[in-house]
Amino acid sequence: MVEVRGLGHDFDGKPVLHNIDLDVAKREIVVVMGSSGGGKTTLLRCMGGLINPTRGKVTVAGVDVHADPERARQHIGFVFQYAALFDSMTVAENVVFGLRRRKRYSELELKLITSELLEQVGLSGIEEMLPSELSGGMRKRVGFARALALQPEVLLFDEPTSGLDPVTAYSIDQLIHETRDRSGAACVVVSHDVHSVIRVADRIVFLSHGEIVFEGTPEAFQKAQHPAIRDLVDKSESLSL
Repeated sequence: MVEVRGLGHDFDGKPVLHNIDLDVAKREIVVVMGSSGGGKTTLLRCMGGLINPTRGKVTVAGVDVHADPERARQHIGFVFQYAALFDSMTVAENVVFGLRRRKRYSELELKLITSELLEQVGLSGIEEMLPSELSGGMRKRVGFARALALQPEVLLFDEPTSGLDPVTAYSIDQLIHETRDRSGAACVVVSHDVHSVIRVADRIVFLSHGEIVFEGTPEAFQKAQHPAIRDLVDKSESLSL
């Protein structure tokens, strides 16, 4: 569903990503991790068409993301780190924002879609609330519902559990799994939360200085000897003691 070939990106002439090759299959959850400044968020934004790479190519469902961005975005749902909800809109208005722009649905259809999506993310009955009235975890779930509204074949998540308490983070991880199982979407998740990653990932990709230095299963990741990975895993284990 996602193919990245020879991807490179520079900021102000400084390379951030170097020759990235990555495939993500249908129904697969790939988590991208990395040291600070390693390029993981830049990679995700290139996949979603939010940044045009300096070099290389990204295709989603066979569509070149940067040659034909409008068509490619029809296949992509992006769940932002801070939900990126419109503060002046109700939850319902946020959820169907993308659908309303397509002008294919009646108001009754939009209402039914909103109700169904909010039920899927465990937030039934909050249609008329404003984002300011929601907790951080609730806002992330509303952002999730908005991404699902377009029935994407690829879901991109930027730090979905960042800033959440452990119980809420666990529920978000479950939601990602349930959504993948229900929709069959390919999922790419950027995260620094080792515990969340181990729970949710089918495969982990680790970036260091803009290059992939590890790619494998969560079990292999926990045993990897790359210094940046060992530092992250060891710190995570010490915090959980």
